[in-house]
Amino acid sequence: NNINELKIINLDTFNEKMKYNIFNKGEEINHIIKLRNGDIACCGYEHVKRELYRIIDMFHNPEKYKALGVKIPKGVVLSGEPGIGKTLMAKSFMKESGRKEFIIRKDRPDGDFVEHIRKTFDEAAENAPAILLLDDMDKFANNDAEHKDADEYAAIQALMDEYTKKGVFVIATINDSTDLPPSLLRPGRFDLTINMNNPEKEDSEKIIQHYLSQKELDHNIDYPLIAKIMCSSSCAQIEEAINYAGLLAVYSGNEKVGQKELLNACLKIQNIEVMEKRTASDYEVAVHEAGHILVYEILKPGSVVCSALVQNRWNSKVSEGITMYSYDAESLRSGKDEELDILSSLGGKAATEIVLCKTDMGCADDINHAMNSIGCLHISYCATSLDVNGFTEESEWLKAYRDREVAMQLRNYYEKCKRIIHANRLFLDHLIRNLIDCRIITFRDIERIRQDLMKEGRIYDLSDFMEEESFRIDNTEVGFCV
Repeated sequence: NNINELKIINLDTFNEKMKYNIFNKGEEINHIIKLRNGDIACCGYEHVKRELYRIIDMFHNPEKYKALGVKIPKGVVLSGEPGIGKTLMAKSFMKESGRKEFIIRKDRPDGDFVEHIRKTFDEAAENAPAILLLDDMDKFANNDAEHKDADEYAAIQALMDEYTKKGVFVIATINDSTDLPPSLLRPGRFDLTINMNNPEKEDSEKIIQHYLSQKELDHNIDYPLIAKIMCSSSCAQIEEAINYAGLLAVYSGNEKVGQKELLNACLKIQNIEVMEKRTASDYEVAVHEAGHILVYEILKPGSVVCSALVQNRWNSKVSEGITMYSYDAESLRSGKDEELDILSSLGGKAATEIVLCKTDMGCADDINHAMNSIGCLHISYCATSLDVNGFTEESEWLKAYRDREVAMQLRNYYEKCKRIIHANRLFLDHLIRNLIDCRIITFRDIERIRQDLMKEGRIYDLSDFMEEESFRIDNTEVGFCV
């Protein structure tokens, strides 16, 4: 059988293929680092699997590495935020190594725990070659700078120096390396540190598909949409959101999990609860959020992931709004998304004043955010002029000059924002109506509205100004000429 068609590799098959080096190209990355029960370790994190595969290859083919004078690493650290699958990846690695497995977790008082560490290392050495997991190693002692040289860490250092020479390989998972002594993490003990981040884009979609495969689903599930909403969420958060969607479906009397339950669950896991009941504040909130959406969608179509009328955090009888965006790493480096962020932040206030002819009383956070972004872009990065750059000792004149510069740029951005909304008032009205009726709209709904209006010639696509007029540092007119 074609090995690439297998979902799980049997350990005996793996060892045989390692022995004779008959893997197909790329096969090691996609298939080796997996739990035998086909769990989530097989989804994404290709760079982590690649590094771990090299170590497994060293375990099974030590001669070819020794021939080049290469030493097998003594230990590896998986570092990252809680809930992203470090322990699961480490266990997968341990199983596929074919070595005897031992695990140490902080589950007893300090004095007893140090003795437990010693006994476990002794037992691993007696069963060498063995592999030992130090799970959440940064939690072995109190988490502050004063305890970096705690007895637990001193014991691990001494035991690694002694027992790694006797065939004990150590893998550790940590959340924060700053809680650990540099002498423990140095090469010669933990030779390799692999950073694991929250899954992005394709990885999120793979993980979501994995967990959803365990549920009875409706036919209308939009995987890319759920992946966009849960992008940068941990594996644990994704799992909990999908499980909560199943809970909502069963409680509602449905036999299958639908798109609505998934959307509500993904927002709920991020402490966002869609306001199903209509309130007196819905129209004003919808106008404000529609202003944010419109500016982003005109200048960078597809940037808005979803927008919703949600329950107010302090008053359950009043609604408030939330709009989620997706950002592109390349745009962040060029500064385009910073300008978009400034304009979109002002979109809510501009829409409220244009449509309702009243002062927006819910825009304080938006204004502060816009001013901070302007300060970062135009002061720290000198997008307009080098005159605003800081000196060793800043004068009062320079501080006042900076304040005037930020205020002037804020006024310029706000005028541009209002022009965008005036030019696309019909688009704004459609967004407001859909937000009130549906309570939540996604990038699919926004694109449908946008395309319908463009066919009628009722919407103006101004995204070209991003390329033509994004940064003009020869004068103060920075942004978009609309």
